[in-house]
Amino acid sequence: MPFIGDIGIPGLLIILVIALLVLGPGKLPEVGNALGRGLREFRRATDLSSEPQAAAASRGHASAVPGETNEQKIARLEQERDDLAATLRASEAAKSVRTDEGSSAS
Repeated sequence: MPFIGDIGIPGLLIILVIALLVLGPGKLPEVGNALGRGLREFRRATDLSSEPQAAAASRGHASAVPGETNEQKIARLEQERDDLAATLRASEAAKSVRTDEGSSAS
């Protein structure tokens, strides 16, 4: 960040004193934490957008296999779709069982 070198230590101290006067000593750590979390989320979002395969892998999707033919890719994606559909059906069934148990208990 080249602009930080232009500000220098006295400039940073002036900014810190102004922030302390405006926000107060109690709010300053909260604002710092929120700013840090925001920067972390921004970096994470930009890293994921620059690496789509890594993002897909982190979400649990199978990444592309080198040398894979289109037919193999289609078969792999269909299998993944079927697995996700089965997971969804199981989740919906479990939810309906919990709902049925809750209504019969009343």
